[in-house]
Formats: sequence, C-alpha cells, structure tokens
Amino acid sequence: GATVTVGTDLAMNYYVSMSDDYKDAVMYFTTSNGKTAEVKGTLFDAEKKIYVFTFNQLPPQTMGDTIDAVLKLNGETLAEKTGYSIKAYAESLLADETSTDELKQLVSDMLHYGAAAQTYKSYKADDLVRDVFIHIVRHRRAVVFVLHHFDGDVHRLQKRKRIDACQHKAALI
Repeated sequence: GATVTVGTDLAMNYYVSMSDDYKDAVMYFTTSNGKTAEVKGTLFDAEKKIYVFTFNQLPPQTMGDTIDAVLKLNGETLAEKTGYSIKAYAESLLADETSTDELKQLVSDMLHYGAAAQTYKSYKADDLVRDVFIHIVRHRRAVVFVLHHFDGDVHRLQKRKRIDACQHKAALI
C-alpha cells in the first residue's frame, strides 16, 4: 500500500510486508522529472512485519509526476511499482466508496494546492493536477456529482444530474 504525507514538501510512503530475511532491502525511487532516492525501510508494524519506505522532499507542484519504486535486496529486484503518482493516489481516494466526504474534500483541496503550486512555479501548467476531478456534494437525500474542469485561469463548472448514490456512485467515480 501507499500513503502521502503533507508537510513543507510531500512524501510518498510505500508499505511492504516482508520477513526478517528481507529487512535489509532497499527501495529505489525515480520520478518522471529525474529525482532519485535510495531508501532503507523503517519497521512500521513489528507484529505484521510491515516496513515503510518514504520518498521525501517532493514539492507540491510535482503531484502529477510519476514515481517508479523498485525494492531490491543485494541487487535482486523483489518488487516494483511503476508509474504511480500522488495524483493517482488522490484519485484512488476519490474513487473509493469507503472514503468519507470529509476525506474527499481534503483530497480535493490538496489537488487545488498542487495546481496552485504548479501555476506559481510555472511547472507543467498545461497539465494541472486538478484538471479533472470529482467532488461530491450532499444535497438533501441525493448526492450531486460535480465534475470540475479547469482550463488555465478559466473555471468552468459542469453539474451532472442528481442521482441515487447507492445505484450509481461507483459508475461515475
């Protein structure tokens, strides 16, 4: 699994369950913009033998950049996850039916933060992380899905028809 840590910069956390034989494994991270890191795991859960590998110092404007993670022990590849990004993680949270509305609002706000950083830093401003995302708004007994599109500084808001959340939530997200 993976999570994101927000601070001065962002961090991508990868969780790996592995026996003590593999505790010296190292994860090699590479982003699509060329940033690299070699990270030793930290024991996260001793009972379940879960280690966390944290890729630090990811500026907010790089939320859309892909990250390749390769877990190695003595040069042998044990596992890899390629083409993942903070944006992809955020999209998975937005699509998860078990995510609360509060979490989805937080993720939405995080994507706005990333897009603002992209604009401020003139970093891939033609491909903002918030270009398309779904925001859920409660309205009486129904759920309104709002699809936001952003085109530079022009904001267009297109409302989707009101639907029954139980029947159609998964289909739209």
